[in-house]
Amino acid sequence: MTAAEARKKQWESLKDKPLTHKLKYIFTYYWPGILGGLCVLIFLVSWIGGILTQKETILGGHILNGIAIESYTGDIRQDFMAQQQIDTNKQNFLLTGDSSMLSTAPNEFITAMEAIVTRIAVGDIDFLVGDQQTFEKFTAYHTDLRTVLSEEQLTKWSDYLVYVEKEAWEKLTGDNIDDVQIPEYFLSPEGLENPLPLGIRLPENSRLLQAYRFPKGEVIFGITISSQRIENALAFLEYIMG
Repeated sequence: MTAAEARKKQWESLKDKPLTHKLKYIFTYYWPGILGGLCVLIFLVSWIGGILTQKETILGGHILNGIAIESYTGDIRQDFMAQQQIDTNKQNFLLTGDSSMLSTAPNEFITAMEAIVTRIAVGDIDFLVGDQQTFEKFTAYHTDLRTVLSEEQLTKWSDYLVYVEKEAWEKLTGDNIDDVQIPEYFLSPEGLENPLPLGIRLPENSRLLQAYRFPKGEVIFGITISSQRIENALAFLEYIMG
């Protein structure tokens, strides 16, 4: 007798048996298959559910060395998304930060910086905001603002632009940057041979400075060289500049 014939005979013998007897038979002989099927079903439901509920990230930013102000009762991320009429059920604005980068041990700072640089490389971070001392550490990863700002924006924010010498920045973005000094930042292009605007200083009435405080001087906003969501990054810049 084949296995199929044996199973058919067993099922026929169960026809007149009570339901509890049938269930006992099923769980005794088919439990491994049932358990495996349930596991597959649970996995598929979870996987499909994750796909259906996954949100599109429309902007990613990172705050360097900023500390959230406890008395601030708003939500700068949610407020921006509401202003832009972004569907929060389908889209997300990822805003992360490190509140004490420069107060950590050197090896911890390097680890934190490497994590941020990795995120920049894969396109997770579209902009960085930080006090000047921390912002300068990422000079090699800031983009030339002349390539992303309109002439109108460059004129409107001309008093807030910060510059480096283009030649010094190009050395940083080359293949061998380990021994290259971070270029000096200037608040004016005057006296520079080839001024390159890499950041915008936030004014004291900036919306961002209502939500965060930065312990080390000027606060600068810059767009990363890998950003693929520049339009949204510029919209956020317009929002925080007020």
